[in-house]
Amino acid sequence: MATILSEPETASASPFSMRPLAKGFAVQVDGLDLSKRVDPDTAAGLRQALADHKVLVFRNQDLDSDALIAVAEQFGRIFPGKRKSAVPLKDLLARLEGNVGKDGKPNGRLYDSWGLRWHSDVSWSDHPGVATMLHSIMLPDAGGHTEFADMQASFDALTPDQQAELERMSATHNFWCVRAFRHGMILPWARHPAGGLHNISLKEHLFQWLRVVVHSLTFKAPKHRAVMVHPVTGRKSVYLGHHAWRILGLPWPKGISLVNRLNRRTMASTEVYRHEWKVGDLVIWDNQSLLHRLMPFDTRNQPRQMRRLVVILDKKGVLTT
Repeated sequence: MATILSEPETASASPFSMRPLAKGFAVQVDGLDLSKRVDPDTAAGLRQALADHKVLVFRNQDLDSDALIAVAEQFGRIFPGKRKSAVPLKDLLARLEGNVGKDGKPNGRLYDSWGLRWHSDVSWSDHPGVATMLHSIMLPDAGGHTEFADMQASFDALTPDQQAELERMSATHNFWCVRAFRHGMILPWARHPAGGLHNISLKEHLFQWLRVVVHSLTFKAPKHRAVMVHPVTGRKSVYLGHHAWRILGLPWPKGISLVNRLNRRTMASTEVYRHEWKVGDLVIWDNQSLLHRLMPFDTRNQPRQMRRLVVILDKKGVLTT
């Protein structure tokens, strides 16, 4: 299987090698060209490496849509998102995520500006994200990095009483309610005058608020335990972040306030790895044990384009293949 190198010069006869990038988690994986499909043993080794190290960084990967889909399929079932069944997944990937318009220039917008807050991908679904794959295509000159927070370390840092208290809790994860009411989706009449992260038309802004109202009336937010037990390693992690809306069993104001306090407490004691992107990087991370966020950059003058796929769990919290 793989070898973890303490020194970059050390050689390894295994299919790939790994070198640490941060304290306790995050490794760079060397020796693999992921544009070519890996064999089953190597794929199994990568899945174990992800469970053990939480963040895998692959440099200089030249991947088209088909290649990225092939990598994702080694880790489980791909989250379809808003894609209609008639739209091929590779066509959706070809659209890319970022702030680059059809004219090839920065447009001052982000695919999802609320990614600037700590979160776990697709936690607002009945099928939470297991792993996310992000491949860099175009990058700004400064900023736009991604930070990862080790929520297993956060759980370990709690006192036994705090751990027991958290293990008794469950939370609803509500995508639109959180973004509208906790994180201040600005009202249509208070739109940002200079563009930036909120550089959208009045029509689109009104449509966002309509989605909030409809979503609140029709969507049954999923419930997740506040402590997740990793299905591979058995380690426990705090599973909240900024998609968590409120703690169940409490009146709404108290349940919402408690989520905020718990997020602040757990983030105060965690280890963080900041990934400074290079073109061609592929980063795969474990959503079951991490939170992540995008760091700000000049969206009006600097481009950032990525390809992203998320692998999901089934309803029983088991990896779906």
